[in-house]
Amino acid sequence: MKKFLIVDLTAPYFRHSTKDVIGAGARTIAGILEERNLGVKIMDRMPQVDRLQEVDVLMVSGMSVNRRDCIRLINLWRRVSKSPAILGGPIACDPSMIRYGFDLAIIGEGEKILEALLENGLSDAQLPEENFLKNLRGISFISQDELIVNPLAPTLTPRDWSKYSPSFHRIKDYRNYRWARVYVEVVRGCSNSFRTTIRLPDGRKCTFCNLCRTGSGEERWRCPLNIPPGCGYCSVPSFLGPSKSRRIDSIAREVSGLVEEGVRRVVLSGSDILEYGRSNFNTFQTDPENPPPDPEALEELLSTVSSIICDRAVVMAENLKANLLNEEIAKILGKYLKDTPIHIGVETGSKEYSKALGRPSTPSDALKAIKLLKKYGLRPYIYFLHGLPEQPEDHISKSIELMEKCVSLGVEKITVYRFRALPMSAFSGFPSAPPSRSSPTAEKLVSKATSVNREAKKRLLNKIVDVVVGDWDGKHQYLYPLRHGPTIIVDRRLPEGMILKVRIVCILSDRLLKAELLEP
Repeated sequence: MKKFLIVDLTAPYFRHSTKDVIGAGARTIAGILEERNLGVKIMDRMPQVDRLQEVDVLMVSGMSVNRRDCIRLINLWRRVSKSPAILGGPIACDPSMIRYGFDLAIIGEGEKILEALLENGLSDAQLPEENFLKNLRGISFISQDELIVNPLAPTLTPRDWSKYSPSFHRIKDYRNYRWARVYVEVVRGCSNSFRTTIRLPDGRKCTFCNLCRTGSGEERWRCPLNIPPGCGYCSVPSFLGPSKSRRIDSIAREVSGLVEEGVRRVVLSGSDILEYGRSNFNTFQTDPENPPPDPEALEELLSTVSSIICDRAVVMAENLKANLLNEEIAKILGKYLKDTPIHIGVETGSKEYSKALGRPSTPSDALKAIKLLKKYGLRPYIYFLHGLPEQPEDHISKSIELMEKCVSLGVEKITVYRFRALPMSAFSGFPSAPPSRSSPTAEKLVSKATSVNREAKKRLLNKIVDVVVGDWDGKHQYLYPLRHGPTIIVDRRLPEGMILKVRIVCILSDRLLKAELLEP
């Protein structure tokens, strides 16, 4: 039996901040390998040389920010092996990564592409013939020192996607699985067909033909100027295609398996939980505004998952588009996800700039969504971006003003990200933004968010919180609120995965709290 090693560069070991997240990508690939009775293991940290010597095929899953670790890993592999090395995940959108020593990269959805590779030699730890590779869509590879980038493969249909079962057995390969938020994909892709109207570095600029806003079905996905769909800074619509929903039975099998293995925190993942079932389960959704969310589909999803989990774990959801939220949907979310966070991308306080970026949601949509979420017992978290291309002069001031309004409505956390030029996004040709400390205007935005977050933490003083015990750093035990929230420490070693109650006694920073135990 050939042995496949998947190194998940999105795992906590490779992160500088968030330590309690496990994504779905590596487990999805592991599930395909398990179906073929191949030996497979996931590693959540940099493997040692002796471990690599036992492996027949190396597979690496990463994001754009994992570039340095990706190069380090392939260099290590090539010191000990000439066997195939396959790159996947969003980092594979950058074709230059192949030249560091990978045999090929899978670009976009990887399930069918991996199956084709396995059927044509990879199951035996051999690369397929070059003629086959030249005709396989969705990959890049080197041929006689020439970089070959094939056209993207067709997006998986919703029905085909639901046939794949991510491995739940391999969740134990992650050292933090007993206390991490484990992501389960329920929606893939994004329905935002809108385009940015900002002039791109190569001169392309929207001519306002409005096909992406008024066309029907997949017409909206076609642009006469080939401007990628979606918000200008985001690559999800190009990388994964229009939005589609996964069938409920497929989700239920995965959640049930994860909980049986000991997972305590499940996150229903996707660019927008409100997309679930909006396009039914046989077609793609290409309109970010119409139809509205499907309350029956959403309630079936949440009630099914909640009944599987019972009192053995908690369920959360990831993101939503503010423009899709209405009172009926907020009530359903509150019924099943009460006291859990929901993330909303706001990005800017300027309505005009928001539209220029290609966003379907406006600042006023965000305020309305925050009010509804709070009304039904949820905890809104919001995102902003700094360093975006062609930022208007009032971007920072209006964003700070909007932050203050959001906090007054009960927002618990504001995250400010630095713009990165992602491959396959409309803004891929722009330079990435420098760190906020290098920009006086960006520093104002980040400083405001930091002070707001620290102030919000004061509401937690003396509050009793249910937590799950995380990692030990030699001095402190890290605890994670069961339904997500700021990281907490105590000065006592405890068994990982244990659930207990603590009282918050001190605010150490805008991200870290200290607590005392209420249970032995």
